[in-house]
Amino acid sequence: MHKIGRFYHVFLTYLKDALEYRSKALVYFMYPLVSTTVMLIFWYAASSTHATGGYNFSFFLSYYLWMMLAGSALMCYAEDAIARYGIYRGDLSAQLLRPFSWMTHVLFAEVPWRVMGGVYSVLIMVGVSIFLFPIQHNTTVVGWTLAIIAAALGFTISFLYKFILGSSAFWLTNTRGLTSLSDIIIMLFAGQLMPIRLMPPLFRSIALSLPFSSMVYIPVAALQGTLGTIELLRAIGIQLLWLCLLIPLQQFIWRRGLRVYTGVGQ
Repeated sequence: MHKIGRFYHVFLTYLKDALEYRSKALVYFMYPLVSTTVMLIFWYAASSTHATGGYNFSFFLSYYLWMMLAGSALMCYAEDAIARYGIYRGDLSAQLLRPFSWMTHVLFAEVPWRVMGGVYSVLIMVGVSIFLFPIQHNTTVVGWTLAIIAAALGFTISFLYKFILGSSAFWLTNTRGLTSLSDIIIMLFAGQLMPIRLMPPLFRSIALSLPFSSMVYIPVAALQGTLGTIELLRAIGIQLLWLCLLIPLQQFIWRRGLRVYTGVGQ
């Protein structure tokens, strides 16, 4: 109980810090908001020409609003802080002396920003649903339960992947090229650019087998209600598989990275 209380106070400290910079969180939120708006304009034009495989604009509106929520609340962006401040600047040296792990520090620093991004997204979605169009969503208790599980697993997979990505700074003198490449791959294979179900069969199979779809696409499909129970259980199974692969990989890279860490930054 004492350890839980300590973690609670640490998390509360980071939450207060994020709330002090809530305008910064709003600026960060503008990126998924603008990208969502651009994609909706594109799919609105495409749906008016009936070139969307039978899907109407209501489907795309719901999909990209849920994707905006998932991108803001589930997709972590901790890799830059890990690389730039933790490793390159040497802040990790002090963190290693603290009574909780560096990974816990990064997690607690990241969650408040995801919560605030999620709140902004929900406000937009409520406004759209009330004043413009109803948003498609899962309508069953089982579906919502599985969607919440998929969302929790998606966030965990995203966090582990971004932690591994940031840890590459132990060996690389500059990680910007790698992170930029990662952002492009995520955009293509996580369903941010287009719904994975609209991809050609080969690309759809590849996308669904990669961890990027597990981060946001599976939670989005579950929340929107476009996956049946069996399909959703199968998708959660894939998420659990990636989780089992990423946990030991993260621990291995972390231990190897500490061996080459100089302790004085770069």
